[in-house]
Amino acid sequence: MFNSRFGTSNKELTNPFLNSEFETELETIRLLLQYATIKEFRRKLDQRL
Repeated sequence: MFNSRFGTSNKELTNPFLNSEFETELETIRLLLQYATIKEFRRKLDQRL
């Protein structure tokens, strides 16, 4: 069965990690979190100096 709303098959719905669009979104979130963490770390480091 094919779900036209999301453009994914049942297999992809049961395992979202097979969906490349979902993987791309996860990667983006991961990178944004890393960036925010580094920025916060640098800010705290600057306060100490």
